[in-house]
Amino acid sequence: MTDEKLVSLLKRDPERGLRAALDAYLPLVRFILRGRLGGFGSDEDVADLTQEVFLALWEKREALDPARGTVKSFLCALARNKATDLLRRRVRENGEPLPGEDALPSEFSLEESLISAETKARLIEAVGALGSPDREIVLYRHFLGFSATETRKALGMTEGSVNVRLHRAHKKLREKLEEGEQ
Repeated sequence: MTDEKLVSLLKRDPERGLRAALDAYLPLVRFILRGRLGGFGSDEDVADLTQEVFLALWEKREALDPARGTVKSFLCALARNKATDLLRRRVRENGEPLPGEDALPSEFSLEESLISAETKARLIEAVGALGSPDREIVLYRHFLGFSATETRKALGMTEGSVNVRLHRAHKKLREKLEEGEQ
């Protein structure tokens, strides 16, 4: 279903539109939430945030405009922001920073403004297609901001293995993204 059709369905028949959005994007939203929360969120947290993401889609359906961005990019941004908000709330409640806190920007960064929402969505899909442990290494290093040492400890690998696998994963992701541009 095209974005125009999905947005139209969300506005015309919200229940069917929401079901269509869930069918199309539920796995992606869960993947983003799990990746962003890492080991700091439970399955219950993921379920709660998933509901919040799709509730926000429901509430903002009238404002959706395919000319301004896709439903997919909207949901990806919502998921990322909801997970980041939860992590920040936990930091405030516990009073101590989480590993990789510097990877959770408080404002829109220049890097984010240079990468289109579509490219981000394609990147997330490509990361999801990586095998284990490459996928986890990329998530820990780039989505959660872990150092190589922290990633090594979390995955029970040597730091050298983490760095080599990360280099190979970067190459795979670059090839995947270049395929998508052609």
